[in-house]
Amino acid sequence: MLNNRKLPTNLIRDRVTVDRVGLLLRTTPLATLVSLLNAALVVYVLWGDLPQSALLAWFAALALAFALRTSLMVAFDRTRPSPAGIGRWERRIVVVMGIIGLCWGALGSALFPVSNPLHQVLVICTIAGMSAGALVPACPVYPAYAAYLAGAVAPLATTLLLLGGEVFASLGLLVLVYLAALLAFGYQSHRTLVESLWLKYQCDELVHQLTEAHRQAEQTNRQLQREIIERRRAEEAERQDKQRLMLHVLNSPLAVIEWDEHFRVVTWNPSATRIFGYSEQEALGRPLQELVIGTPEAQQQMSALWKSLVYRTGGDRVEQENIAKDGRQILCEWYNTPLMDYEGRMVGVASLVQDVTDRRLREAEITHKAYHDQLTGLPNRVLLYERVAVKQVQARRRNLKVAVLFIDLDGFKQVNDQYGHEAGDYVLKCLADRLKGLVRQEDTVARYGGDEFVVALSGVSKVEDAEAVATKIILALSEPIPYRGNELRVTPSIGISFYPDHGNNLDELFSMADSAMYKAKQAGGSRHHVLAL
Repeated sequence: MLNNRKLPTNLIRDRVTVDRVGLLLRTTPLATLVSLLNAALVVYVLWGDLPQSALLAWFAALALAFALRTSLMVAFDRTRPSPAGIGRWERRIVVVMGIIGLCWGALGSALFPVSNPLHQVLVICTIAGMSAGALVPACPVYPAYAAYLAGAVAPLATTLLLLGGEVFASLGLLVLVYLAALLAFGYQSHRTLVESLWLKYQCDELVHQLTEAHRQAEQTNRQLQREIIERRRAEEAERQDKQRLMLHVLNSPLAVIEWDEHFRVVTWNPSATRIFGYSEQEALGRPLQELVIGTPEAQQQMSALWKSLVYRTGGDRVEQENIAKDGRQILCEWYNTPLMDYEGRMVGVASLVQDVTDRRLREAEITHKAYHDQLTGLPNRVLLYERVAVKQVQARRRNLKVAVLFIDLDGFKQVNDQYGHEAGDYVLKCLADRLKGLVRQEDTVARYGGDEFVVALSGVSKVEDAEAVATKIILALSEPIPYRGNELRVTPSIGISFYPDHGNNLDELFSMADSAMYKAKQAGGSRHHVLAL
């Protein structure tokens, strides 16, 4: 039986922190390469516009900052810190990410090219791109990502606001809004990651308990078999009396059922009555199939079990669906042991039965929560990635495409602000139901996070097919939603990417769809956009 032991909350939190810090540090080589390449490009472009010594000093400072991050990664891999000491490593990461952010912030402040509009655009786009690009690799340690954004984006916004003029002031405000959006997206991603890691450790603990329960059950079964072997030399009557005394304990929490070679019940304890509903008087003498084994498949399984026990000396464990007296279908674990006479012939079977219906439902619920959004019931990002990966393999074999439709809701914030989060949740659930009704069974509708959804279409032969689905989605999601005497309205902006045209891996595919979605949003929303193939 499962015990109630649970991992301490502090221990889970520290293990999750170790995983989060490890996830961030493992991205160091790629982050270093991308950042230094971008920095080198900036230095090359601004070489004739700014003092060369200042540019070289800035590049050197950025390189030193990434060298510090690399040293942290190497030290982390070598020391493999315990969960109890992970807090110090997290603080170090925050400091290092803050320093890297300040280096990029220096580009947007002290090194900002005030006299060259084209170079100003380059600097703004570079800082914005580096800030957005750090979202996924840095969100495992949210304080580190926040420190990075504060150091990188805030100086740029301050510089633009201080330059004066309507254009610079507008750009400064847009940069601040962009900073707030990245902080919000980063926090949501961080929350989702932490929740997933918590579920992982809880599931691991459940698996450990199930394994231990199985081990104890097998140990019990082996012990029963040893008892049977020890009593073979005894007289048949004495052997059966002692075996019944050992097996048929009236207070056992497990159902104890003994049946003869004709499948007729000869022993039926109170726990069997509790599980299956039949009293001892109703059960004795009746074939076991009539009582609890209702389906033809289960009857065949029981016959096969009998034949297998004839040719073995050990017991057997089987899990099958049974039927209680009131017609309920229940899932039971049967631990079956053959009963032998003194000549070694099997004369019956002793079974220990446990109702595991509730336990299996809890396991299924835990698995469902790990792969589905709790509000809408749609697949979450983890399950979405797995399904898209499978669709890619299928599309490659059939020489077809996979379309990813990245959907963002326009006007959803206004609904939340005006009618409250309860109304916002209602809108998300309604739109999720509409989306499920617009696609085929082999397609996937997932909630990506916040007010973002993703539709993955399988077996797409041409771009127009995905655009037609996007048009249906826009029309369906734009319909008003009745809510407490009001009509709530949102519209979707949809970005579409295609495998393999826009990328061969998931990151490229979703990044292109996200970029296309922002193009649709910038064009006024309530439309779809496909980047050039």
